[in-house]
Amino acid sequence: MPRYFFHVDQDWPPRDEVGLELPSQSAALQEATKACGEMIAELDETLQLGDEWHMTVC
Repeated sequence: MPRYFFHVDQDWPPRDEVGLELPSQSAALQEATKACGEMIAELDETLQLGDEWHMTVC
């Protein structure tokens, strides 16, 4: 099963050095979407209009 790594261009969280074994790219996209939603929700009011935030899946 392929291992996918989820890196966020921010100081926190640190780069994903462990990754997740997932059965497909579709499953990786689902996991990335879920994780992004949770992370953005945690940012609450610290994320402002014009700020850049993105996740790269490798």
